[in-house]
Amino acid sequence: MRVDIDPSWVDAGYKLRVETSVENADNVQADAEIELTKANQRTKTPGTGYVRYIRYKL
Repeated sequence: MRVDIDPSWVDAGYKLRVETSVENADNVQADAEIELTKANQRTKTPGTGYVRYIRYKL
């Protein structure tokens, strides 16, 4: 999946969090979470449920 991130959110204290849910199975409220900073660009952050990893670039 691709999501456009507003550049003003980077280094402003925001995080990108993915929540997942599967019918007749568990919900994972914070499956993957990463702080939106320039230093974290292109860093693969592993998920804890259904998401393998997330990363972003500007």
